[in-house]
Amino acid sequence: MVYPERLDFKLSDADLGIDMGTRVGEVRRSQTLRIGRYSQHFVNQLKMEETPVHYLLRLHPDQEGDQKAVRAKLGKFGLQDEPKNHLDMQTIDALADALDGFKGGVVLVSHDSRLISRVCQDEEKSEIWVVKDGTVTFFQGTFEEYKEELKREIKAENHMASYSANTKREKKVFDTEDDVAKAMAEYTFNLSKKFCKKRGYFTIVLSGGDLVLWLKKLLVPEYADTEWSKWHVFWVDERVVPLDDKDSNYKQTLDSFLSEVPIPTSNIYAIDQNCAALGDAKGAAILYEECIKRLVNQNIIRTYKSSGFPQFDLQLLGMGPDGHMASLFPGHYQIKEKASLVTYITNSPKLPPKRITFTLPVINCASYNLMAVCGEAQADAVAKVFNDDFNLPSARLSADTQAIWYLDKAAASELPKCL
Repeated sequence: MVYPERLDFKLSDADLGIDMGTRVGEVRRSQTLRIGRYSQHFVNQLKMEETPVHYLLRLHPDQEGDQKAVRAKLGKFGLQDEPKNHLDMQTIDALADALDGFKGGVVLVSHDSRLISRVCQDEEKSEIWVVKDGTVTFFQGTFEEYKEELKREIKAENHMASYSANTKREKKVFDTEDDVAKAMAEYTFNLSKKFCKKRGYFTIVLSGGDLVLWLKKLLVPEYADTEWSKWHVFWVDERVVPLDDKDSNYKQTLDSFLSEVPIPTSNIYAIDQNCAALGDAKGAAILYEECIKRLVNQNIIRTYKSSGFPQFDLQLLGMGPDGHMASLFPGHYQIKEKASLVTYITNSPKLPPKRITFTLPVINCASYNLMAVCGEAQADAVAKVFNDDFNLPSARLSADTQAIWYLDKAAASELPKCL
């Protein structure tokens, strides 16, 4: 079965015992499945004030029985596709009742929330599969949970539409990498001072790579009055490797920076140790999201005013030569994830392959995002970002208050002089 106009989406070797043709009103029976369906071009013939029952009675005035009897006859076939607003609640309930008494298997393809809710009431007898971006994925949860996830996606889309229109991408160019590191330390110190005074906490999100080395600039006497005990430290992404592995962002940060400052260990939020040791990326993502939700409930992490997503005070980010940020890579579906706070990848184009990462809505809900990029190897990607090439995840970076890029001259070398 091939999805219309999507040759890349198809079900292979699936014998349902029926002809999934699109001829109007056609019914096929088998021992395991019966489907009665109105195709879309049939539904489009209806007037908004006319249900399919009214339509059939008008078309066949000699039909025996009243509307209720006709609904019952329709319902015994098990399914009408694409009910839309043309099916009233009685018709939908009749169809659902018929399905409840049907012993065979049923494939329900519908956009009608009431019909799906009725059919999926019995969790042991029903499964939810989601068609998205040319793939079919099993949803592990109830239909009500799926609806809540869709609501969050809609909120995220609305939020992303508003910030993309209102938040300007800023940049500062420095002579050297060392200058970038010093400026980043000053920026971080000033925001730490602001939020510790305002809220009594400072939530900061780190990434890996050279950035953790640049944080050592905060260790100079100039920043001696940093209120380290009020810091809460997170990672925007993490490699799913043992926490003592050299590739662990946690270990790299611990060795080069965290071991030098008196941040309480209870305020440092690494990924789950067991999931890390087992290489369980999915489990690590789920537990990290649960950790963030707990801290939101404790009012340590704020929530963004309209979307309900967590809002961190500051995120310090880096970008790869391919334009990736966190573990959101070009051409990978994780960049499109809008419902979850944390997602995972098991085939990262950059080793190690298993990682977890904040989703784009979470990243862009931060109050302040600082993207620090140095080196000529990044120059092409930087130029594409500032030319609004949204195929690069880093080009989609925004923030609630300020999204600013700190570049050295090498990284900025391919930017037009007018930018």
